[in-house]
Amino acid sequence: MDHDPQSLVPLFVFWKRILHAGVWLWQAIWWIWSSVLVGGLLVTVITSFAMTGTSGLSDPRTWVVVRLLLTHPHLAIITLLGAGGLTLFAYLAHRDQKQRDQRRQLAHDEALEKLGKVHFSIDRLESIFNPSMQPAASTPPSIWSLPYSRNPFFSGQEPLLKTIYEHFMIAHVTKQALSGLGGVGKTQIAIEYAYRHREAYRFVWWIRAASRDTIITDFVSVAESLRLPEWYIHDQRQIIGAVKQWFTHHTEWLLIFDNVDNVNMISDFLPTGDSGHVLLTTRLQSVGRIAYTLAVENMEIEEGTLLLLRRARLIELNSIFIQTSLREQAQAIVQKMDGLPLALEQAGAYIEETGCSLIHYLALYQERQIDILKWQSAATTQYLYTVDTAWSLSFQRVQESSAAAADLLRLCAFLYPDTIPVSMIKQGASELGRILQSVAQDEFALDKAIGELRRYSLLKRDVEKEVLNIHRLVQIVIRNGMNQKMQKVWAERAIRLVNHAFPDPQQLTDWPKCQTYMPHVYYCLDIIEQQKLLFPEVAKLLFRAGSFLREQAHYNSAERLIRQALDICKQLLGPNHPDVACGLNTLGWLYFTQQEGKAKQAESLYRRAIAIYELTPGSNRPEVARCYNDLAVLYGYRGNYEQAEQILQKALTIREQFFGPDHPDVAESLYGWSRISFYLGNYAQAEQLLQRAIAICKGVPGNQQAHHISGCLGFLSLVYQEQGQYQQAELCLQQSLVLYKEIFGDDHHYWTLLAMTRLGVLYREKGEYERAETLLLRVVDLYERSVVSNTQEKGSAIKELAILYYQQGKSEQAEPILQRALAVFQPQLDIELHAQETWPILFSEVVECLNTLALLYQYQGKHEIAEQYYCRALELIEKGWSSNDILKVKREREVAKIQAHTDANQAKSREIYPRDELS
Repeated sequence: MDHDPQSLVPLFVFWKRILHAGVWLWQAIWWIWSSVLVGGLLVTVITSFAMTGTSGLSDPRTWVVVRLLLTHPHLAIITLLGAGGLTLFAYLAHRDQKQRDQRRQLAHDEALEKLGKVHFSIDRLESIFNPSMQPAASTPPSIWSLPYSRNPFFSGQEPLLKTIYEHFMIAHVTKQALSGLGGVGKTQIAIEYAYRHREAYRFVWWIRAASRDTIITDFVSVAESLRLPEWYIHDQRQIIGAVKQWFTHHTEWLLIFDNVDNVNMISDFLPTGDSGHVLLTTRLQSVGRIAYTLAVENMEIEEGTLLLLRRARLIELNSIFIQTSLREQAQAIVQKMDGLPLALEQAGAYIEETGCSLIHYLALYQERQIDILKWQSAATTQYLYTVDTAWSLSFQRVQESSAAAADLLRLCAFLYPDTIPVSMIKQGASELGRILQSVAQDEFALDKAIGELRRYSLLKRDVEKEVLNIHRLVQIVIRNGMNQKMQKVWAERAIRLVNHAFPDPQQLTDWPKCQTYMPHVYYCLDIIEQQKLLFPEVAKLLFRAGSFLREQAHYNSAERLIRQALDICKQLLGPNHPDVACGLNTLGWLYFTQQEGKAKQAESLYRRAIAIYELTPGSNRPEVARCYNDLAVLYGYRGNYEQAEQILQKALTIREQFFGPDHPDVAESLYGWSRISFYLGNYAQAEQLLQRAIAICKGVPGNQQAHHISGCLGFLSLVYQEQGQYQQAELCLQQSLVLYKEIFGDDHHYWTLLAMTRLGVLYREKGEYERAETLLLRVVDLYERSVVSNTQEKGSAIKELAILYYQQGKSEQAEPILQRALAVFQPQLDIELHAQETWPILFSEVVECLNTLALLYQYQGKHEIAEQYYCRALELIEKGWSSNDILKVKREREVAKIQAHTDANQAKSREIYPRDELS
């Protein structure tokens, strides 16, 4: 049935009035309900007070509402339902009215926008025909113009984000620049800052600052978003000026310039004044005075681990608990990537997309480094570059601007990345090719080349230490950008450079520099093995490095380098070349120094080296003398004194003929001969030789000769002490100790501790027990705190302290200390016994401990225990000492047997074994 629309009008009007009444009722409903409740409460109180004299609140049954419910329940329920229905109707009417108002407001806004566009078009036409007319700007309430969404995997950099905020908001720094290597996370930090502090800004814009064109394009977009009248004008300068003018007169804005490569270019676009904030991201390490620079560094291990695992979706975004095995695997990848965020992002994306394990990824990276660094996720939109492309573009720009800087970067790609001494580059300039050689020899030109690389953050420079450093992944990208021929050229140049600059390991003053260069040696060693490089400088470098490691007691590493150098020499020069002989002698000296049952091997190497030298014309040369000298020292330590003396005389004759009588090498032979003379009992000759050696060394400046003087003085004190000349002995030791402390700087060095031990023994022999105890206790304490757990010198110091207590009759203190000394000697003694070699000095130390313990137990009446120690001492003496020593122990052993039967002879036994026999 159809209805006439006109007939429905009264119904619509009536319904509209009903709705208006409902809206009015909703506005009043709260007052009505409040009045009912409060009024009912007041009526209850007043009525109850009038009738009973109390408020009646304590008894709910007296309340008006409750009384009505109890007396007229049906009426009360109907009333409440009616009130509820009216309330619901009022709410629905109110909601309908609100929705209709919102629709009207939306339509109004759309109409205004259309009207504004019409007016804007009219104004534009008027401005075209009449440029003097400028329409007024209408600034929107807020603008958010970031092209990237927030990174859900963002991790770390909390201190840096806090610093950015504090500089802007507290210190009122208006312009800041995030500076760092490509891929270090500058853009992501800027994005995170903008999102994290979004409420602090009404206007946020993102400017692509890679080129002038992109900046202008984005500034035009800023003008458009601000509805500035100038945005449609084709004069770019007017648009930029208008935008900058707007920034000057408004606040609460943030302007982010991303990927700034040219400071001069960007300065034309920076707003003046301090009304807003400007944040730059740039690879430039210095942006001058246009902004406060904040360096962005690689991620720490823990931060990088969280980023990798979150990006690979191996843990939840908010999770901080990581299984130990998973953490260790992730940390290995983070270390390989050197904490670079972009590389970790790529790694996490690869693991997520391929579903591989962390172990598999790490193994794949070892094999296919450059392919992994070039890989890019198809799902990634925020990262425009891979690790490879990010740095390849920077290197391309370096090549275009400076050939010398490009060559310097190629060189650094084959050196240890963390500490590249600038002095090493200068010193080895002749090994670096024509272009880089001329630059390395000119400090100004070198600084300029370094500055060009720092401009793109490809190199960093530590001004205090004067070293350069380069990211490991930059090295990989640079190396893989070369062909094989170019790689070989620069690898050889790097090795020749390190070899040229590596100091003489025999010079004590150069040991710190040697230590600085050792990481470069190991880095070059990896390159040598990878590229199978064989040329003379390789062998020379490995020999030098091995000799330094030997001096530092790193015997296993030293042997590996020296053996490798020896093999290279044999391949390049043949088995009978003098350089091979030099290598054999170096390896022999290592075996002798090591003292791990390799004395026979050392002797064989010395003799092979001498045989090669004797086949070479000009056998009377310093290298031969060195072999003779080292062989004589070996014989001396093994107790072959007569044979050692003959060989030392040969070495001395060659050196005197070649160098003259006053050369330091001559002093070295004199010192060795003096030791042999001392052990043979020829004290006068030993003193004469030492005095001559000291006189030669005093005529040569330098710490190396001061070290030789200290050694001569220390041994001269033994000569005097053996002859009972304690005053002269003490004077020599005091002078020796002063020199050692001047050279090495503290009491922890090997030679300083040795001199202190000898001085403590001298005090003991003089009967100055308190001074001896104080000094020996300090020496033992220093040895205990040393990183070396078992050394012969440490055992000797402990033994001398124990003998001091024994001589004072402090048997209870002496016994455990003697046992400690034996425990220190035992590992080295086991090695020598297993190798069936005899080292009299070590054996004498052990025998003295055993003999003293035997005497101590004997005096305590523990004769069976004393007998055991006598037997052990005799067994060692029979392995390596003379018949006189054997007779001495046998005599003491017979006395022990006699005392086993009678205690009355104990006093006599004390007379038989006076204090002097223990030294």
